[in-house]
Amino acid sequence: ELDSKIAFNTMNKLAKILDFNPPNIKDKEKFEHKFWNKFAHLLPFNLLLDKKTFPYLSKDIRLNICEAKLSNTPPPICSIDIKSFILDKNYTYYENLSIYIDENDFNILKEHKEL
Repeated sequence: ELDSKIAFNTMNKLAKILDFNPPNIKDKEKFEHKFWNKFAHLLPFNLLLDKKTFPYLSKDIRLNICEAKLSNTPPPICSIDIKSFILDKNYTYYENLSIYIDENDFNILKEHKEL
């Protein structure tokens, strides 16, 4: 009953039996997603580019690297996915990843091509 193909329906059945709120239809993809995969132990990953290590930065910059299939949840406000600027489109896992950064931080990052 927990197979990814029917897990959403299973949770709806259990919600009726055990009297809890059923899952929202917009979350169905999360129930169909297999969490044990090539990224299970790696993502999400937060990368910090800090001023101590990179003294030419005016502030710390954070990048959030996550699995793209789980990114149907909107990114934090003002964040953008910059994977197309960082990864080659032919990279094996290009379609599987998202790399989020604050839009203002991305402008700072673009000023420092060595990063």
